[in-house]
Amino acid sequence: MTFSRFVLPSLAVIVFACTASVATAQPGPVGGNKQGGNKQGGNTQAKSGKLTPERVATLLKSKVQANQDGSKAIVANVTKDGWQFDIVIVFLADGKVFDIYSPLTGANPNFTEAQIQGMEEKNKELKAAQKGFMLNNQDNRLYFANINFLVTMNDQAFLQELDAHCAVVRETYDLWKQQ
Repeated sequence: MTFSRFVLPSLAVIVFACTASVATAQPGPVGGNKQGGNKQGGNTQAKSGKLTPERVATLLKSKVQANQDGSKAIVANVTKDGWQFDIVIVFLADGKVFDIYSPLTGANPNFTEAQIQGMEEKNKELKAAQKGFMLNNQDNRLYFANINFLVTMNDQAFLQELDAHCAVVRETYDLWKQQ
């Protein structure tokens, strides 16, 4: 059950380095109102031009982290519709493409055979959209990856993609939750 990254072979190192601040957090339902949850990002007015790490950090109320390979990452905790999501956005060194990741489990997760089979089936379903579950060999955690976005999208399109990413994490909770 792996999800290969075509453009960035050092993904495991980047995601590992960027998720140190969310190492103990796991996504899932949080207390409070589940209708019309807190939408991160404040002003969602569409800005024209290229999406940058700095702009994404502003939208997510976070900071940009520079990586040794020239890539830049934004680590954020987002609450939507009563759920908390750990989000890692990685802009590749060339600045033309970014990826969205969510760490889903702690280290060395134990999955049932049914969960593994369910994730493999979901990966097949999502493969064309360049999304899927992956085990990170660096930190032995399960991630949901959504890769190869062009930076030519506006803020509104980015926030829609982030919402869609979070929706898949939420909808597949039973596939990856720890017993």
